[in-house]
Amino acid sequence: MWIFICLVILPVIVYLDVLNLNHYSSINANPFLTRLKKITIYLVILGVFIVFLMIIAFFLKSISYQKLGILILIEALYISYLITSASTEVFEINVGKVYLKIDISVLNLFIIPVPIIAIFRTIVKFVYERRDILSKLIILKALIGCDGTSISQIRKSILKNQEIKLHLKTNVLKNFKETIRSLEIHPPYPLIAKNNKSKYRVTKTGKEFLSYFGYDIYNDEKQIQTLQVWTESDLTKLARKRGIKLEN
Repeated sequence: MWIFICLVILPVIVYLDVLNLNHYSSINANPFLTRLKKITIYLVILGVFIVFLMIIAFFLKSISYQKLGILILIEALYISYLITSASTEVFEINVGKVYLKIDISVLNLFIIPVPIIAIFRTIVKFVYERRDILSKLIILKALIGCDGTSISQIRKSILKNQEIKLHLKTNVLKNFKETIRSLEIHPPYPLIAKNNKSKYRVTKTGKEFLSYFGYDIYNDEKQIQTLQVWTESDLTKLARKRGIKLEN
């Protein structure tokens, strides 16, 4: 809310205040007011667009490249906002035959590096957060459908999984113990739990975490449970149906 006030409401208030002061002044500031009106309209449009993009970014997942692109665009638009607002700090005043021009917009040059630094910070933060979340997802997926799995079994499962890209697999195994620990203490509730036999399972919160990032955990569990209750007779019937010859 405060962002909307600062970027949209505040420029309008400033323009109305300046317009009001001009009515009670003998100074001819019409050229400045004309330019200020155009700048204010542009700032309001730009501010609304920035707020709109921030709302969209809020609903996107933190590992989404679309969110990264929108965040970078927001910072770029904010730089444009600062440069445009700096134009309001160039004052042109006519007093009789005296023309006075005051330009303090140069002071904004010290502010512009801040959003530029923020862009680099956003990119670096995204890379590390995405890597961390993907590592957690890989480990959680390895645990799905198992009543209890040890650390060594989880590691072997990840090593054998050919669907995981090599750089992701390397990162998971490199920081394996740290990631396991973070899953155990994940706020506000742990994503995995360990029993007294050092066997791990995915918690309810862990399943919700997987579902949030688009993994159909419940459908997967249903398929696994269905396979687990098949008898040898069921498997024999299925093999015969598909024309597979079983060896005694």
